Amino acid sequence: MCEWAEYATACARASVSRWRNVAREDREDAVQSALLAVVRSWARYDASRGSWRTYVDRVVRRSLSAWLRASRRRALAEVAAPLPPAPPRRTLEDVLCRLKGEARRVALMRLDGRSQGEIMEALGVSRRVYKAITEQIKKELR
Repeated sequence: MCEWAEYATACARASVSRWRNVAREDREDAVQSALLAVVRSWARYDASRGSWRTYVDRVVRRSLSAWLRASRRRALAEVAAPLPPAPPRRTLEDVLCRLKGEARRVALMRLDGRSQGEIMEALGVSRRVYKAITEQIKKELR
C-alpha cells in the first residue's frame, strides 16, 4: 500500500473510532467510503496549495462527515411515522353521476373527443354559457 493510502486509512480509522453510536460494521463502511473519496479526488490534488497529508486529511474528514449525515438521514427515514392513508379517490364515473343536465352532456361529449365548437353547436349555447358549464365541471372534479 502506498504512503498516502496508509495515511488515509489511519486517519479515517482514527476519526471513526470516536463514533460511539455507530456500529463497528458501519464504521468500516465509512472508512471505505472515505478511502474511495480520496482516490476519486486525487487528480484534484495541487502540491502548491499544501502537503498531501493535509489534502488527504480534509478529504477524509469531509467524506466521513457526509457519510455520517447520510447515515443519520437514513436512520430518521426508517423511524419516521408512516403517512396517514390518503382519502379515497373519486372515479370519473362518480363525478359523472354527480353532474346534472348540460354539465353532464358537456362532460360526456368532451370525453367522446368533441371540440369546444362542436359541443357549443350541438347544445346551442354561447361561448360564455359553455365556459360557465366547464367551470361547474372543474369545480365538481376538485
